[in-house]
Amino acid sequence: LEAAELLLELSREEEYWEQVAYLLALISSQTEDAEVQRKLDLERVDILMERVGDLDEALQALAPVYEQVQDDMEINRRIADALYLSGRYEEAVGMYTWLVEVSASVNRRSKEHAHFLTRLSRVELAGGVTDEAIDRLRDSYRIDTTNAETLITLSDVYAAIEQWRDALKIARAMLLQNVDQSGLVR
Repeated sequence: LEAAELLLELSREEEYWEQVAYLLALISSQTEDAEVQRKLDLERVDILMERVGDLDEALQALAPVYEQVQDDMEINRRIADALYLSGRYEEAVGMYTWLVEVSASVNRRSKEHAHFLTRLSRVELAGGVTDEAIDRLRDSYRIDTTNAETLITLSDVYAAIEQWRDALKIARAMLLQNVDQSGLVR
C-alpha cells in the first residue's frame, strides 16, 4: 500500500493518467475507511472521464458508489455526465431530470441548475426539437447568460426553427463572452 501511494504521487507528477486511475482503484480496494474510499473512487472517476476518456470504466466505478448513496448530487452528476458524453441519452434523461428537480429545490437561480437544464434540454433535443426543451434552454439562459453550452445550443435551436432574430441575438451574446476557454467554440 505504501509503495502504491508513492507510485501514485510519481504517476500524477508525470501525468500517467491510466496508471493513476489504476493505482487509485488499488489503493481504494485496500482502504477500510469508507469516506476515504469514496473520495478515492470519485477521484478515479474524474480522471477516467476527464483525462483518460474511458466513460464505460467510469460508470463501472460509479456503480458501487451509487448503490451505497443514491441521492447524492455529485455522484448523480458524474453518472449523468458520463451517460451523456457516451451518447446514452435515454439513460441520462432520468438522471438529469432528477438533478434539475433537486437543484431547483436547493437554488433555482444557481449556475449548476442552469447547467442541468441545458443538459436535459440537449438530451431531449437528441430526439427532436420540442417546445419543452426550448423552454428549458431559455430558462437556463435567463439564469446564466455566460454558459457556452447553453449559448451554442440555443443559437442552433433558434436557427433550426428559423427564428433568425433570436439566433442572431444569441450569436451576438456569444461574441461578448469569453467562451473560447470552454473548448466548445473553435
